[in-house]
Amino acid sequence: MVEVLDNAFQLAVLIVCLAVSLVHFSRGHGDEWLMASGFFGCYLLGLTYWIAYLMVFGETPRYFYVPDVAWAASYVFLLMLVAALDERRQPCAPVPMAWVAAAAMVPHFALYVTHGDVLLNVVECSIMAAIGYFAVRGIASAPVEGPEGDRRLHAAILIWWMAQLAVWTTSCFWGAVSFTPYIASDLLVSVSLLALLLEMRRALP
Repeated sequence: MVEVLDNAFQLAVLIVCLAVSLVHFSRGHGDEWLMASGFFGCYLLGLTYWIAYLMVFGETPRYFYVPDVAWAASYVFLLMLVAALDERRQPCAPVPMAWVAAAAMVPHFALYVTHGDVLLNVVECSIMAAIGYFAVRGIASAPVEGPEGDRRLHAAILIWWMAQLAVWTTSCFWGAVSFTPYIASDLLVSVSLLALLLEMRRALP
């Protein structure tokens, strides 16, 4: 029951985020909103399958390939967004701190691979390492004019990144039968999605 309520809240958040992103893109506010729509939309598809399976069978999916493929696709869209912002930045000095975020995925991968598919973890952890790299790079680099130099937007992406890693990590140790660190982390993901949307609306009007 707790997991259903948690997922229902996240589903509502994603529907709002997707709708707002599509409206902004339809009004010609930039390709960034198309990437955001892909991120929220694929994330929503994966969660919809997860909730449907949970409601029908009364348990979480035994095999995660369907939602995980959708979620991996959503991470690709977010990577495209943060990489596009980075490409438009003025040349700047290397940011060693950004590599710390990428390297942090190594111990995470070592844990996750003991609880799931090797190939899927390679793909997802690689994408997340790249997202973490660009997010930290955007925060630590000297600010430039425009959304590509907006530290708050990059910080919102990094907060979602950390919340998502918290969900993956806590899922290795706790279930969703009560209010556990896993559920708390998942609620943080939902809040971070809203925060990301709000920062995008501020930085990319």
